[in-house]
Amino acid sequence: MSDKIIKLRVVDSTNEYMKKLYVDQSVEHGVVVVASAQSGGKGQRGKGWESDAGDNLLFTFFSKRTNLTKEQFSFAISVALLELVKSYVPLEKVTVKWPNDVLVNGEKIAGVLIENRMKGNSIEASFVGVGLNVNQLSFPRFTRMACSLKTFTGMTADVDVLTRELRQLIVSNLERNVDEVK
Repeated sequence: MSDKIIKLRVVDSTNEYMKKLYVDQSVEHGVVVVASAQSGGKGQRGKGWESDAGDNLLFTFFSKRTNLTKEQFSFAISVALLELVKSYVPLEKVTVKWPNDVLVNGEKIAGVLIENRMKGNSIEASFVGVGLNVNQLSFPRFTRMACSLKTFTGMTADVDVLTRELRQLIVSNLERNVDEVK
């Protein structure tokens, strides 16, 4: 398994970049694209993902894992993100608003966008986009209450460290039995 993390300064969307990479060359399971800023970040149902440049984790994980259903795969990803957030704010109520939002005390801290490339009825490849609010403190463009890790800790977190930690949690959850993850 590759520990490769591709770092970009600015990209339209980490998911779009990873999909182009997948088409242009062979990409190994576990490769991550991370950007400081996105000009066209994507959320669920065509919504955009907005983020102050350099303050947050903008991340796409590539997976070729095909032995899970879409629901099991999504569950493993959401739990990994929940585990990461909970490790930074252990005293707060961290929940998943199924299927794609992570909330702290009812405020959105992260979102997940999974785009699957299908071959027949099975998943050929998955592009797991994650937006995690890390160091941003003001969210004037959000339509719902939002927060960041810094909102609760008061400290600036290292996005590179978070990238490695989240990648490892996702890899671990995808290798575990779904019942273990639950």
